[in-house]
Amino acid sequence: MAGDLQAIGLDPKNLPELQKLEPEKLRKVMKLFSRSLGVRCNDCHKDDDFKAPTPMKKVATRMWNE
Repeated sequence: MAGDLQAIGLDPKNLPELQKLEPEKLRKVMKLFSRSLGVRCNDCHKDDDFKAPTPMKKVATRMWNE
């Protein structure tokens, strides 16, 4: 995963908080999450409202930030 993060332009040893990522990098990180976890976007996001809070988004944000 470190190589994937570097390809996005992120330093795996010094990651910014998820909510502070630039939109383009955030979308790439989300695709990486989906691929790595074997889930679809709608497994965490509600319908097509990607900004709406959901329990799974809360877990993912906490895992990334910690």
